[in-house]
Amino acid sequence: LVKGFADKLKAGHNYKDSNKARKEAEVIIGEEVKAGTVAAKEVDESMERAVVLASREIAASDESDVVKYERLTDLYDRHPILGVRTSTSSKEQAYSTPAPLAFVASRAANVNASDVVYDSAAGNGMLLIEAQLDKAFANEINESRNKSLEELGVGTVTQLDANEIEKSQKVDKIIINPPFGKLENEETKV
Repeated sequence: LVKGFADKLKAGHNYKDSNKARKEAEVIIGEEVKAGTVAAKEVDESMERAVVLASREIAASDESDVVKYERLTDLYDRHPILGVRTSTSSKEQAYSTPAPLAFVASRAANVNASDVVYDSAAGNGMLLIEAQLDKAFANEINESRNKSLEELGVGTVTQLDANEIEKSQKVDKIIINPPFGKLENEETKV
């Protein structure tokens, strides 16, 4: 499903309507995908992984940064808003970073092939858009997204609460999109 979506996105296919992606997924997985269901969330996750793959290819091209940004914006405009929220994604504060924003963050951090890049709440790896993956260090608490990072080829993947990480691995660049929402404990409410 991920590779199929990625190939179609790279070819210019428009998935702005999430129902289109779900209908294609239904044919592949052989079951109905209704909005607001776990199956719909799984299709969204597959689409996000596909967008990461397509985005990395664009970012790695020999084109100028302006052209790359324009292509990433076009890609962003052609994929659905990944808005299906489950109790798990809400609890874990899982939000998708848009590809153009990830590219700008990577350029601002001046990420290059020799850098060890770290993301403490990596999701499906969008903020690692220009990182050399076998050198990258990513943390993701969600088991499915954690596995996705491993499949993507991220060198070091941990599955810890980002609020409790004590990093001992040396990194050159840190690119994070901190979790959004409330954090409550005995000492503070943020």
